[in-house]
Amino acid sequence: MAVFDCFEFDGDVAALVRRLEALSEAVDHFVVVEVISRSAAEKAESTLRQRWSELKPWARQLRHVIILEPKPASLTWRQKGKALLRSPDPHAGLARIGRGLADLTAGDVVILSQIRDVPARAWVEEFTRDPMKPTEVFTVSDTAVGQPSASVGGVALRVGEATLPSPSQTLKAALKSAPPNRPAQLLGTRSTADGDGQATVNTSKDRRPMIICAYLHDRDEATVRQAFGLDDERGSRLPFFLWQDTERIGPERAFQHCWNQFPDRDVIIIHPDMAPMPDDPNNTWYEKLCAYRDQLPDAGIIGCDLIFPEPTQDGDIAAQCVGGRIRAGKIKHVGGRNHPYNERYTGVRQMDWATFGGVLIRREAIDMVGPFDETYKWAYVMDVDYCIAVQLRGMRIYQVPVNIIHAENGTTKDFLKNPEYKATMFANFTIFEEKWAPLFRGKSSSGDESPSFGLLPKFPGG
Repeated sequence: MAVFDCFEFDGDVAALVRRLEALSEAVDHFVVVEVISRSAAEKAESTLRQRWSELKPWARQLRHVIILEPKPASLTWRQKGKALLRSPDPHAGLARIGRGLADLTAGDVVILSQIRDVPARAWVEEFTRDPMKPTEVFTVSDTAVGQPSASVGGVALRVGEATLPSPSQTLKAALKSAPPNRPAQLLGTRSTADGDGQATVNTSKDRRPMIICAYLHDRDEATVRQAFGLDDERGSRLPFFLWQDTERIGPERAFQHCWNQFPDRDVIIIHPDMAPMPDDPNNTWYEKLCAYRDQLPDAGIIGCDLIFPEPTQDGDIAAQCVGGRIRAGKIKHVGGRNHPYNERYTGVRQMDWATFGGVLIRREAIDMVGPFDETYKWAYVMDVDYCIAVQLRGMRIYQVPVNIIHAENGTTKDFLKNPEYKATMFANFTIFEEKWAPLFRGKSSSGDESPSFGLLPKFPGG
């Protein structure tokens, strides 16, 4: 059984911190919904992300669901008119909270309230312990008035076999109800607004994504330096970190070692068998990828489109990997020796997973998910697993038309000639299928029907 505390974030980081401090020992997951209204500018800012350093102590409990409102220019006249007539709904974000509740199961507890209406930890623990309580509202005392007054602050629900009711409507109905008849016991506190929503980011630090490249062979470093022009004006500006995996710990754990060296930076993973496109000698792929990061605030992971060095049999540009899908619980990747890279891939695409090469990973995603699952060994599948874990934290996976040459698993394919490594790879696939089967539609490998999660139409990528 897990406890999910769900609320909308309005930019008040101090209120968020108070809530995390009060409930972290009673709650498993804090589902924080942030609605971002996009202006005509390309960059959409997240206040929570700008203040992330203050939230790191609770990162493993956080889920961050960003709701992007459409740009005003993209609305029709009728939509604009309706928006002007409609009163602002303080619970609108909760209506689209499904990405943060993808792994709900029967018996879990969901708490719904506004960010400043904080239930008492003792009340949460009492409700959690009593399986006979399907729902209960909690009262709060308003500390903003001289004589504290009691009112309904929110509601807790125990998830049954049926789908979860609409969170926004459930909270709205609860707030309209009368406080429970407990005059001697207030069950929570309503804190005052602090108005500290303005981000205080230290701009003196280098906030550019760090490019990490883990390699095996002595010759690899020289190959990477030559390919990306790191020792001349073509690539000297690129923040590269190269590290040799002398202990053969495997690529994913080598990536993890590298990104741990830069705890406040987003990272871009490059393999030693990658290179800029021939028509990109100045490494503009880096700035293009950073621009997509700024345009996609709901992205946890953004994959580049990887291209084979050789064309297809018909002479077309060959797509090595342009995204990942999961079909019937099986891992699929989009691309192949004779898969043409054409106009289908000119835009941004939402994906189920992205391969961990030529990929940008946000620091918040790394902090929320933590290290790779230790159940997996050596290599393969762990990047797909990590992408699913990132989506459970409310963030999305995107593929973008930023091109990099890749020679297709040049760093690991030779190992697969060894039966021991090959067996490890297949064992990882089995671990993956058993671990995530309950979250996919259809049947698990044990033959059990997967449960319905109601709020999420499909997973991953819902």
